[in-house]
Amino acid sequence: MDIRYEKDNKERVPFEHYKEEYVKRDPQEISVRTGFPYSQEKQCFAVRFLGKDYEVGFPEFTVKRTEEDDGYCPLLAMNAAQIFVIRFLLEGAQASGTGKFMTYRDIPWGEVYYRQFNGR
Repeated sequence: MDIRYEKDNKERVPFEHYKEEYVKRDPQEISVRTGFPYSQEKQCFAVRFLGKDYEVGFPEFTVKRTEEDDGYCPLLAMNAAQIFVIRFLLEGAQASGTGKFMTYRDIPWGEVYYRQFNGR
């Protein structure tokens, strides 16, 4: 039996789905929920990702650096990073830091990760 599938369906298909959902959202609601500032004039969010500043377009999901390219930019280079960011824009929420360190056991569902971490 020969099963044919596209080699990039693990990233491309979900990413296309998230982009379809993204255009349906309200950018002001996303901004309030995530803490990413939204510029109505530029139609983009200001996103800091792994120490680099980006502009993420809305309603079309586009990514560009806000400064000159200063080396590796994961959000430009990695599909997985773009999926991570678009999912955060769709579903994530900003959380204020407490300044406290927590163990895996202190976090909901953390026991699952604790066992994996401890097993290594």
